[in-house]
Amino acid sequence: MQESCTNTLSTANYKVLSIIYPLHSSPQGVSAMPFGNTHNQLKMKYSSEAEYPDLTKHNNHMAKVLTPQLYERLRSKQTPSGFTLDDVIQTGVDNPGHPFIMTVGCVGGDEETYDVFKDLLDPVIMDRHGGYKPTDKHKTDLNPANLKGGDDLDPNYVLSSRVRTGRSIRGFCLPPHCSRGERRAVEKLSVEALGALSGDLKGKYYALKNMSDAEQQQLIDDHFLFDKPVSPLLLASGMARDWPDARGIWHNVNKTFLVWVNEEDHLRVISMQKGGNMKEVFTRFCTGLTKIEELFKNKGYVFMWNEHLGYVLTCPSNLGTGLRAGVHVKLPNMSKHNKFEEVLKRLRLQKRGTGGVDTAAVGGVFDISNADRLGFSEVELVQMVVDGVKLLVEMEKRLEKGQAIDDLIPVQK
Repeated sequence: MQESCTNTLSTANYKVLSIIYPLHSSPQGVSAMPFGNTHNQLKMKYSSEAEYPDLTKHNNHMAKVLTPQLYERLRSKQTPSGFTLDDVIQTGVDNPGHPFIMTVGCVGGDEETYDVFKDLLDPVIMDRHGGYKPTDKHKTDLNPANLKGGDDLDPNYVLSSRVRTGRSIRGFCLPPHCSRGERRAVEKLSVEALGALSGDLKGKYYALKNMSDAEQQQLIDDHFLFDKPVSPLLLASGMARDWPDARGIWHNVNKTFLVWVNEEDHLRVISMQKGGNMKEVFTRFCTGLTKIEELFKNKGYVFMWNEHLGYVLTCPSNLGTGLRAGVHVKLPNMSKHNKFEEVLKRLRLQKRGTGGVDTAAVGGVFDISNADRLGFSEVELVQMVVDGVKLLVEMEKRLEKGQAIDDLIPVQK
């Protein structure tokens, strides 16, 4: 998105208008008034000390930041749509976190969350995104011509390539906080906009509620569809309410360009294909995103964006680009090397099993992707993956021959 979208529109905050009026304009004669949160008002009957959560066994960014004093200062606040501090932190309270993996522990319920609760979220964002300061400005670059290489990853090692991001539609609450009517309005708007895509991007929408269990599972197994919400992180944040109402997947004929609707974010946009041509995947990704943004603008809607946070999404971990560029790559020898973890860290990359974040690698095949989201442009992040995977494959080839890789160990990016 080229222009700044920092002006929050008044009626966007009030769910009562979400179906009766377009959320991007002020209906004539209607005064937008913030709604009170009755549950939050009841909590005010008790002292801050009585309401402060027990975070003694927690390992997440929220728990590191939220002191009793900060809780007392913020607990009476709420966004114009009624999202409270306890709504922000509930997933982090209910899920202490993994002993070895620092989770975020909080979510946004609307665009205003990141402003109203900035005293909590700014330090969380700084902690999660490597020191990204409240005064820092994010940069966006969706021009695939600026990517160097990427069309030559060795297909004997790189099995598939994928780039994804999220987008939030200004004027609607985010999935942890939206009403049923809002969620359905997001689905309707998204289906209409996506239906106007043409050429190689032309496709069809499939609503989850109309799928059989077997159809859903097949799409999940093929890595096309999001899993059913069983993660405690998703459940505690409120994203799984009314499942599967108003959720679905849109994809083109070749299943190389996909859009998830109303999962963790309003939209998850994905470009993917077999093999190692990341340049082609990223080009399709940028082209599709640009066209989708244009189609939404034609309907009078823009995506949540500001010059500090970039694209605003539900989880603070996905702010900025929201981008994860990844490949499934065979590294049976390199993954056993004692420098593997250090090399990934120096390259600013992360690894997962091919089945997701909590799965183990099978047959030495890993999902390798960028570790950063915020503070780097889309092109910079994909470039890190392209360059890093090339180096990892070169190391793997050396180790296959029994050769040393000491001279290939990179400096810290």
